[in-house]
Amino acid sequence: METVRDSSIDKILEKFNYLDDVVIDPNGEIVDWLEGSESEPYLTTKFHGEGRAKLRDAIIGLNGANEIDVRKVLELEG
Repeated sequence: METVRDSSIDKILEKFNYLDDVVIDPNGEIVDWLEGSESEPYLTTKFHGEGRAKLRDAIIGLNGANEIDVRKVLELEG
């Protein structure tokens, strides 16, 4: 399967229209060689500066005493 670079997606979306999984070109014709689908946006997080070290220190804590119990945090996500 071929894919499109993220940087080109906006330009492609401007040219085509989508009706469920059907892709329609600017002339109103169905494009049978292309399948369209919309996915939900996703969130990406990245550490700034000393963020990774601060989180590590919070999890490990002083003298190895866990200050954050990661298992309990993950249970909250369930």
